[in-house]
Amino acid sequence: MSLRPAGSLRIASLLPSATEIVSALSLSSSLCGVTHECDLLPTPPPPTLTSTTMQNPHTMTQLQIHEEVWNSVKNGYSLYALDASQVSKASPNVILTQALCEVCALPSSSLSPSFPSLTSTVPKVISLEPTTLSDVMKTIEAVAEACEEYDGEVVERARAVVEGLKGDLDVIKRTVVE
Repeated sequence: MSLRPAGSLRIASLLPSATEIVSALSLSSSLCGVTHECDLLPTPPPPTLTSTTMQNPHTMTQLQIHEEVWNSVKNGYSLYALDASQVSKASPNVILTQALCEVCALPSSSLSPSFPSLTSTVPKVISLEPTTLSDVMKTIEAVAEACEEYDGEVVERARAVVEGLKGDLDVIKRTVVE
């Protein structure tokens, strides 16, 4: 069970980039679960893993991985599974996921049917689907907006993160032009 008091922000991140956004927004202490693919975790790491791969790619050849991915797409099954007991223990009130690529991470479509049995309240599910740098910046703001009722300053921090990224991009543009 989460040690956080009732009403506090509890974020389950099912996408490594979402976990990095959470960190950039100074919300890492609110992570109650992450995907097994996250490699940049806060210290201490979140107590639960909320998605697991159905096979171990570290023991497979490239051809085996390709065939497994192709078969999942062809036959309509996901390479990932939601650990319902871990989600129930984590009791997130915000879940960050994606719907761009069903072979890259647990798709958001696999979440909705599970909620009535997993948590006492239905969490906000935010599907992050950026396809451009501008979309990435909007995604950062969307995560902040989803968390705003728990942290009134997060939207302002998101604006600062986005402005910092825009500044970095301007430096890159000037460097490339020179």
